[in-house]
Amino acid sequence: LLEEQSHNNEMFLNKKVFDFNLDGHDEVILSNKFLGVYITPYNGGTVFELDYKPKPFNLIATLARREESYHKTIKEKAKENKSKESEIKEDEFRGSKTEEKEEGITTIHHTEALKGEDLKKFLNYDKCPNYSFRNYILPNDTNIDSFQRREAQQFGNFSNGAYSFQLIENGVKLNREERIFIRGNESFINIKKRYEIEKEEGILKVNYLIENKGPSNLFFTFAVEQFFSMLSGYDENAVRYYIPNVELEDKCMASYGEIKDISEVIIENYLEGFNIILKFTPEANVWRFPIETVSQSEAGTERTYQSSAVVPNWKLKLKPNQTFSAQISLKISNFK
Repeated sequence: LLEEQSHNNEMFLNKKVFDFNLDGHDEVILSNKFLGVYITPYNGGTVFELDYKPKPFNLIATLARREESYHKTIKEKAKENKSKESEIKEDEFRGSKTEEKEEGITTIHHTEALKGEDLKKFLNYDKCPNYSFRNYILPNDTNIDSFQRREAQQFGNFSNGAYSFQLIENGVKLNREERIFIRGNESFINIKKRYEIEKEEGILKVNYLIENKGPSNLFFTFAVEQFFSMLSGYDENAVRYYIPNVELEDKCMASYGEIKDISEVIIENYLEGFNIILKFTPEANVWRFPIETVSQSEAGTERTYQSSAVVPNWKLKLKPNQTFSAQISLKISNFK
């Protein structure tokens, strides 16, 4: 509000560089009348807060999953009772009249009470904060399961290493170059990424340029992870995915799956009255999965929806000095 008043309620574009979170490293803040984009060059050149001002709503208000002391007990009990707990009856679950059946599991709007082996598979831990536009160089055999479990191998440290940066007219450009080893062969990869917003729109554009600066051909998957904390994970009438020309069996934000060769993903948030349109150039394979935490309460052990990950990825072959460019466009607007 103060920012708008300082510009007499007219369209504006601000760029600031300072140590916003007092971690000893500068952050970059891009803002206009619609968006506030908070970027940490030091931590993978990622976006750690994305504010949609007309509501207001922070799209990336999510947690990093950490191991808790009672998780060990869950794993031990699951191992001991695996055969017994493989057949869980519906009446063993804690729920309410708002429960829905989803692939044989009873789900609750915000939490889901499970036992033993079913719960164990949700004990995944994040190696770094769940910030958006974190990019990865991965082996081509990486799949959605190993990636979402945080078990996938990486080439280099592009995901959370420090990037150099420089302000530009409508945003900021970042750069990182690394020596990597793929199949035992030494090579060098350079990644340039550029964040831009315009004065008049709630659109964030993120452009990538990846260059093989080594002496041999490189084969890898380039993936970019984004998070959307939409408050409701299990009710598709509240918030849901929509993908043009694709019939999704499960549209809720806690759904899991891979869709190949698409250029657009839409998130329709009926709770808050806005939608998010993600566009990918070129077309991408897209993974989607929920971020869920496992916790204990007086009622028992349960998993809780925190946010949703959307991960466009491209399988690449780059010859020496060859480049690959991609753009992710994120547009947020109110329902009309």
